[in-house]
Amino acid sequence: MNRILSWMTIVALGLAIAGCGGGGTTGTNEPDPAVRFINGSCDTTLLEFFEFVDGNESIMETGLAYLGTSAGFEDVEPELHDIDVREVGNTESIWTETFDMVRDKDYLLVTLGLKTFGIETEKRLRIQQFEINRTAPNANKSRIYVIHGLNRSTGNQTTGIDFQNPGNNPQYKLTNVGYLTEQDIEIDSTTHTFQARRFGTESIYVSRTFAFESGKIYAVLLTGVEDGVGANAAAMEIIELQPE
Repeated sequence: MNRILSWMTIVALGLAIAGCGGGGTTGTNEPDPAVRFINGSCDTTLLEFFEFVDGNESIMETGLAYLGTSAGFEDVEPELHDIDVREVGNTESIWTETFDMVRDKDYLLVTLGLKTFGIETEKRLRIQQFEINRTAPNANKSRIYVIHGLNRSTGNQTTGIDFQNPGNNPQYKLTNVGYLTEQDIEIDSTTHTFQARRFGTESIYVSRTFAFESGKIYAVLLTGVEDGVGANAAAMEIIELQPE
């Protein structure tokens, strides 16, 4: 009798251990979502991002200048987040939107468009969410996320962008990257020159040469205005993102 009881105790203990996560990862064991902020709106001053929780607001990030980014990825709760962006010192919201943050996902929240958009509402400043893969690429490769927030001049509708090496037979080319969207690609880790061209034409908005390092991930932010000057000039900002 004692032997039977001992055997039943061992079996029960084994089942209990298996039920405590020994059989694999469940949704509750996955890491929290993580987010990083980027200010890609050329006619803004310092921006701050607020979150509304239970009727109260808390600062998620503050003091981001144009082309500025938060220091790194920060964990957030896996839920819907009501996020509001303002200029520092101003209580008036520029844009508010709800984003769903899912466990084991990484996101960029990027302001794109213009604060002073006139009557061209499609160019209005807003927050865009982009999910990215932070798993490091293989050796001698780099992963780039090309984000299109580069505005046409006043009165011209913003079109897609062809992102490519120079010439008509480029080694790498992303075709018709839509406004306020992204496309990504893995490239050889070396020095590349990339151009942002108006879709389907040879009209070059901006060009940049950059040394991409092995196993690293980058956001390539296209922003500004095609005929802008100073801070509003067309720009290609390259931001290194931390692999996991």
